[in-house]
Amino acid sequence: MDAKLTIGRRSSNTEDDYINISIKDKKSSVNIIELKVLLKEMMSALTGYGYRPVEIEYLLDSNQLQKVGKKLETKYIFIDKLEIYDKERKETRIKDIINSLKEAIGWELFDDGCRSQQPTDKHKVIMRRWV
Repeated sequence: MDAKLTIGRRSSNTEDDYINISIKDKKSSVNIIELKVLLKEMMSALTGYGYRPVEIEYLLDSNQLQKVGKKLETKYIFIDKLEIYDKERKETRIKDIINSLKEAIGWELFDDGCRSQQPTDKHKVIMRRWV
């Protein structure tokens, strides 16, 4: 598996300087791990002292693990606009339609479009999946 490494230095007036280390899956760009290392500990490690203390900022969870090595696909689905003016009822109806689509086509919901203006006669929904 190929990955991408990023190492950055953070300086702060309120805390010690530290190095931020991030490793991402190359294909999916899913974060695998992010570490925060004090600058003095990083220098000790680079000069041969092993097992230096680090703080794990993020560690890949089982949900994200399924996405590693896969590519993200995005699909836009347009639903005929509903003539429902009660916002809660409209959102509920749209979510019902989306849930039936998710099961039928195997995609997950990314944006139901209920929090944005929909200027056309269609309601745009964004679905995605990892393949």
